Amino acid sequence: MRVAKVGLAVLLVLVMWSSVVSPVMGKQTKTVTTLDTKNLSPNDLIDTEEIYRYLQNTSKEEVRKKYEEAVIIAKEQYRKAIEKQDKVVKEIVKNRTGFKDDEINTFIKSGYYHSDPTADGGTADSGGSGIGFSKAYTNGNEIHVFSRAWAAGSYWATARVWDEFTYTASDHWNKITVNYYLRGLLFGTFLPPYTGSFSTKIDIYLRVYDHTENKEVVKQKIFSDEVSVIPGSKWHDESRSGYVYAYLKNGHTYTVELIGEVSSQAVLEAVCYSDFSDQQFNGEWRLVNWESDVVEWI
Repeated sequence: MRVAKVGLAVLLVLVMWSSVVSPVMGKQTKTVTTLDTKNLSPNDLIDTEEIYRYLQNTSKEEVRKKYEEAVIIAKEQYRKAIEKQDKVVKEIVKNRTGFKDDEINTFIKSGYYHSDPTADGGTADSGGSGIGFSKAYTNGNEIHVFSRAWAAGSYWATARVWDEFTYTASDHWNKITVNYYLRGLLFGTFLPPYTGSFSTKIDIYLRVYDHTENKEVVKQKIFSDEVSVIPGSKWHDESRSGYVYAYLKNGHTYTVELIGEVSSQAVLEAVCYSDFSDQQFNGEWRLVNWESDVVEWI
C-alpha cells in the first residue's frame, strides 16, 4: 500500500505541473486540459520501489547495455508486426469482398459520397524488450494500446480498425476523412538522483489500401504527441479527425484504416508510459475510438 501511494504522489504532482493537450495534426473539437483524480486508472499507480530495487542490483553499464539491446529487439518486433497486420487485413478482405454493414454509398450534387460509422474489422499486436510491458487489442470500433518502460526497456503496441467498401463511382480524386475519439495519458519522469532518459509517444495513422490491385494507396500520420526529456504528462480527451487525398478507381475494393500506435523507452532512473487502453476508476475507458469515415469527391 505504501508503494502505491508513493507512485500516485509522483504522478499527481507532475500532472498538476504540466497537464496539457498538444494539438499536432488533424482537427480537434473538444479539449480537456486537466486530469482529475477521477480520471486515474490502475496503470497510474507507479511502483517506484521496484525500479530502485532493480537499479541497486545492476551496474549502470549493464543497464545501458540491456537498454540498447532492448531498443534493437523492439524495433525488429515492431517491423514484423506491421507486416503481419498488413497481411491480416488483406486476408480478411479477400475472404469477404463486398462486405456490407450500415455504410452509406450514394451520389450527391457534388459527386460521390461514402461513410461508415462501424469498423468492419480489427487487428492488434504488442511487444518489446527489457524492463516494462505493453498490450494491444481491438473491440468493435475501439483501439486499445498501452506501453510502459522503466530503468532499461523499450516497448510498443499497435492496433488498427478499418472500413471496407467497393468504390462505385468513376475514377476520381477523393478526400478521405476519419473521425475518431482519443482518450488517454502520456507520462514520463525521473526518480532521484534524476539521471537517465525517457520518451513515450502516440501516433495515429490513416491508411488506404487497394485490395483489387494489392497495393497501398497512401499512409499518412494524422496525429502525434509525446512526452520526453522534460518530466511531465499530457492528457487527451477529445474528438479528432484527419484526412488524406487518394485517386480511387471504379469497382475497386478499398479499406480505410485507422491505426493507433504507442511506444515507450526509458533508461536508468526514468519511467514513462502511454495509456490509451485501460478503464479508469470513474468507469470510462482510455482508447482510440473509430467514429466514422467519409469518402467524397474533390
